[in-house]
Amino acid sequence: MLTHPSPSAARSRRAPAVATLLLLLAALLRLAAFQEALVGADQSSILAAAADIAAGRDLPIVGMKSSVGVMQTPVVGYLAALPFALLPRVISIRWFFSALDLLALTLAYRAVSRTLGRTAGLVALLLLATNPWLVEFNRWIWYQTLIPTFATFAFAALVLLVGRPKNASPALIPLAMVSATLMGLVHLASLPWAALLILVALTLAWKRRHAIAAIAGIAGCLIVSTPYALFLVRTRFADVRTILSSGSGPAGTHRPTG
Repeated sequence: MLTHPSPSAARSRRAPAVATLLLLLAALLRLAAFQEALVGADQSSILAAAADIAAGRDLPIVGMKSSVGVMQTPVVGYLAALPFALLPRVISIRWFFSALDLLALTLAYRAVSRTLGRTAGLVALLLLATNPWLVEFNRWIWYQTLIPTFATFAFAALVLLVGRPKNASPALIPLAMVSATLMGLVHLASLPWAALLILVALTLAWKRRHAIAAIAGIAGCLIVSTPYALFLVRTRFADVRTILSSGSGPAGTHRPTG
């Protein structure tokens, strides 16, 4: 006796194919128009740092000065040095940043699909893949470029931890914490949100009694923060005092140059 699949089962089988097409669309949008990529002070600073790190000439503890008067962290330079060491071409950095963003979109689709259903996952993936600001930021080699990418990693990990508490892996806790830390380090404007996400991850670790995962997350955060922490110690936290005395903080108004 032949049976026809239910509409929900048919949709479930189509969802992976649709998700793959959306990821391909995201890749196309992010990697297109390379000839229009912005090249300015920020880009030159990042590329110079990446070239020096990849060649072993320098291991910086700070980036360039931001438009709010404090020094940026060197994290973007270190991340850009990874692909540059393999292929010393500017386009390798942009492809690497785009690959990170596509991985984040994949995790976001998986997180939303597992907690709210495949249709919700596809809608979330569509919005992230085609959001014009996400696409625009990802086309640039910029300090701000990776804020959405690491934010997506962190939020997706937390969604899985909250939405599937019994099946969620404890490894999601350090993933969320390190991703949030990297989000705050690639541009200081996102530090308050990074601190909030880390606090949420630690709260979930405490409630689920995942002490080892919390320790691993704290260790990862300290490791990726070490260069900038050394800078703050050497300057006796001068930038922190500047932010506190001005009352504006790193999230204040900033120009597109950093």
